Amino acid sequence: MNCKKAKKRIPLLAGRELSAKKALRLKKHIQSCASCQRELKEYEAALARIRVVAQKEEAKDWNENEWKALMKKAVSEEMEPKTFPFKINPKLALAYGFALLAILILAGILIKYFVLKPKSITPLAKPTIVKKIESPKIPPILP
Repeated sequence: MNCKKAKKRIPLLAGRELSAKKALRLKKHIQSCASCQRELKEYEAALARIRVVAQKEEAKDWNENEWKALMKKAVSEEMEPKTFPFKINPKLALAYGFALLAILILAGILIKYFVLKPKSITPLAKPTIVKKIESPKIPPILP
């Protein structure tokens, strides 16, 4: 388990609202991580202070069963981060992007040469025909 997951579950561990299996994994992480140990102690101390104050006031707005039912519901419904409606594979998205780019380039070339035909080039002057002049045949020199 990493610290990011641990820090999300530490308040539940401090309030004894975490399942035994998850609590065991979290305790293993906490034993090896000083930062998470410190955070757990802070949560436990804060909860202890709240319990002391609540006992002094003896004002219980929630009965124990209602509170446990609410906490069980909150723990069971883990919040998922808001994401795009469907999963996107980054490599696949990149491949589709390059394919779309290649198609657009090809379409541009085809439009340029077949739809928007270049104007024919008219010569500025008429070409002159040069006659081939035959040179006289010179016999080879033999030694």
